[in-house]
Amino acid sequence: MAPSRDERRLAVILVADIAGYARLMEEDEAGTLRRWRAVRRNLVGPLLARHEGRLVKLTGDGFLAEFASVVAALDFALALQEGIAAQEADLPAGCRLGLRIGLHLGEVVVEGEDEDLYGDGVNVAARLEGLAEPGGLVVSGAVFDQLKGALARRFVSLGERHLKHIARPVRAYRLTEEAAALDAEDSRCHRILAEICLHARRFQLADRHSERAVALNPNDAQNAAFRAYVLMFLGRPEESVALIASAIRRDPFHPGWFIGTLGRALHFAGRHEEAFEAYQRVGAARFFDYAYLAACCHRLGRTEEAASYVARTLEAKPDFAANGWLATLPFRHEADRKRFRQEMLAAGLPP
Repeated sequence: MAPSRDERRLAVILVADIAGYARLMEEDEAGTLRRWRAVRRNLVGPLLARHEGRLVKLTGDGFLAEFASVVAALDFALALQEGIAAQEADLPAGCRLGLRIGLHLGEVVVEGEDEDLYGDGVNVAARLEGLAEPGGLVVSGAVFDQLKGALARRFVSLGERHLKHIARPVRAYRLTEEAAALDAEDSRCHRILAEICLHARRFQLADRHSERAVALNPNDAQNAAFRAYVLMFLGRPEESVALIASAIRRDPFHPGWFIGTLGRALHFAGRHEEAFEAYQRVGAARFFDYAYLAACCHRLGRTEEAASYVARTLEAKPDFAANGWLATLPFRHEADRKRFRQEMLAAGLPP
């Protein structure tokens, strides 16, 4: 059921746009469009899925996204900025895409079947984005107050800012370029690098950085879980199963993507009955959760259930195409990609 027009909720809102987009388009329209589309396809989409974010809408030269937690939104923002920097590194400085990001925790108004977001929370995030430098990030005091330890110390206060069309002053904090530099002894930095490298298909580096993250902080369940995610796509699903299972035991309040990763690792290991049970435990299912379930049910010979999950996939994403989605999944081995494609098509998902 679609939310009522006046439904309100607390959300972490991220607003991003490309600095100097009009100038970049004037100087090289085809190249700018091609590179921005590559960012959306290879970085924004996969990173949103990994950090359990929701793309609310595209705005031509940017986008609006919603997250359930401040930490997830920050991890997404940092990985996205690093990924864009890597993509644009070989271009002259004046030609690079520079994304500005604003982040705020506040109340929003939810409207329509697509759950578009409006209201004060969105407005504050948009005004904060205008304070950011290209490649930078500015957060509100409400976001900053949720941060702890070393991460909070990386932010520099901009004081109370009077933002356009916002009645009250808003505390703002900027993550400076120097403060955001990756620390070789920070496990979280290695985790972010592993994510960037995996989606850039730099598999050896993804393997190395995810392994280093676990070595630096073996008690961090997030490090173990992301290492499991990497191993799953590197063609080592049994190792992935063992790691993600240990991460789930270690953190009883783990995020939902831990269970999703367990299901996929079991699936790719050929343990389909166990995979189905894990998939069933995923909380807020999205189109790709249903696609995995459809493929898994096919392998179990449950034809009617497979068909029902195909229907749910297409209901959640009417334009779903197996080939297009598979192109975003960073399988190291083409044989693994082809096997999963055959399962989806046999289940009835469109190519």
